This record gives sequence, structure tokens and C-alpha cells, in this order.
Amino acid sequence: MKLDRLMAAGIAVGLGSDVAAGPELNMWQVMRAAVDVQKARTFHDATVPTLRPAGAFYLATMGGAQALGKARAIGTLDVGKEADLLVVDLASMLPYAGERVGDLSKEDILALCVYRGGPHATLETYVRGRCVYRRPEPGSAS
Repeated sequence: MKLDRLMAAGIAVGLGSDVAAGPELNMWQVMRAAVDVQKARTFHDATVPTLRPAGAFYLATMGGAQALGKARAIGTLDVGKEADLLVVDLASMLPYAGERVGDLSKEDILALCVYRGGPHATLETYVRGRCVYRRPEPGSAS
């Protein structure tokens, strides 16, 4: 997909998955795939701009909202918008023992989520501001 050209033309582009559009429901994996696909394009055209994790996150949030014509209701955490979000355990995504989340920049944290995020790190899931999933505390009855 020539993402840079579509965006330069002012076409609203978003990332999503409903299984019919792809075999993956994990949006972190969808973002990771988008970064990888755009990187692969550079093998044929070195002028293709890379898609960074922040850009993929934008496409999965506000980009998706704009593509659906719903940017007034979703896509950001602004007051009054519907909040579909995850609460994640960042420490569970750290690749190295002894590494601390507090040592990471915002960009590093976003890259950590995109490259290492998944169901294993999800603590809570909210849909329209309502908690629909909460991981049980260790040792508690499920």
C-alpha cells in the first residue's frame, strides 16, 4: 500500500481488523505489520518514508476515526469522546531483566507497546468508558 501517497492526497487512512480484513485481532500486531510493510517498500523505493510506531498508533486511533467519519466521537481521549481503551502492564513487555519503565521516553513506551504488546499485557479493556474485561489478580479465583 502506498501509504505516503494516499495521505499526501488527503485520503483518510486508518488501521483496523475485523478478521475478514486480516487474520489478526491484536491491534498492536496490526500496527507492527503496517510498520513492517512500509519498511519493506523501501527495498524497491528508497524514497518511501518509514512509518514509525507513533505513526502506526495514529492510524489505529485518530486515523481510523477520521476514515470512519467519527473523529468527533472517537480517536482521542478528549473529554466527551467515547473511550475504548486498554490498560496495559508495561513491565510485562520489557525485553530485559532490570529494565525500568521509568527510564523510557514516551516514544520508547509507544514502540514497546507496538513491538511487544499483546493480550499477555492487557490488564483491563474499556468499551465506551465501561470496563468489559479485568485480568484476575494472581491467586484469585477466576
